[in-house]
Amino acid sequence: MRVAYAVSSLDLLLWWWHVDVHIGYCRQAARTVAKRYGVRHPPVDVKAIATAEGLRLVYADIGSLDARLYRNGDGWVLELNPAFAETAQRFSIAHEVGHLVLAHDGCGSQPEHERAANVFAAELLMPLDLVRSALRETSRLGDLTQRFRVSKEAMLIKLDEQHLLLKLTSFE
Repeated sequence: MRVAYAVSSLDLLLWWWHVDVHIGYCRQAARTVAKRYGVRHPPVDVKAIATAEGLRLVYADIGSLDARLYRNGDGWVLELNPAFAETAQRFSIAHEVGHLVLAHDGCGSQPEHERAANVFAAELLMPLDLVRSALRETSRLGDLTQRFRVSKEAMLIKLDEQHLLLKLTSFE
């Protein structure tokens, strides 16, 4: 068994801003996957997408890691730590789907691949058109995070990158 990914979500978020990747390409790849699976409203069924893309999801005690992806025979196994919040698990699943769709070798070994997978995950879980639509109905951060089933941090990064933070009237 070869471990292909062993980085925590916090580590990924800490250097989120520090790696240059082709962000537009990563977002478009996520939009293509969302379209392929008929995503029309939040929350995105990321588990169904991951399974359809060939990942086998397994819950396991993997210490301080939130997730770990490895190749097992002809397929991929994604171990998820059940001790982590559902929002972290959802982001990890989308992140790993990103690695597969973007054809990254050696997940976790190159900062630009991690950044690209983060961009992919954010767009898959929070498609820009659906975020804009949701902002027409609510301007409360808590409402958005519940609707998309993502963490406050992930939603704030998404809104900031899209210059939509000023649309919020409440950070609760």
